Amino acid sequence: WMEGEAGWIDVPTPADSRIFDMAYRVEATGEVIGFDEFYAYDGGQIAVAEGGEPEGMTPIARAVPAARAGDFTARESGVLAALTAVAVAVAGVTVRYRRPR
Repeated sequence: WMEGEAGWIDVPTPADSRIFDMAYRVEATGEVIGFDEFYAYDGGQIAVAEGGEPEGMTPIARAVPAARAGDFTARESGVLAALTAVAVAVAGVTVRYRRPR
């Protein structure tokens, strides 16, 4: 569910961000290509300096920033708590009406 709230953000990502995918943005076109596609991109002719990034490309992450991750967690926890309360109520009603009198 949280993955649906993710967006592309520049690397390095803020601490505690929930990262789902990494990719490169081609600076000339704005196209986003995943790492797997990167290695097939341009026939593998893109030079990458050791420890660096490919020229003309910016590393990006598909992530939920830490500030939004807390809101998501609180919202989802509330939904799960409500579902738990409903399940307990249904169980209580079921037990009450199934007991012999």
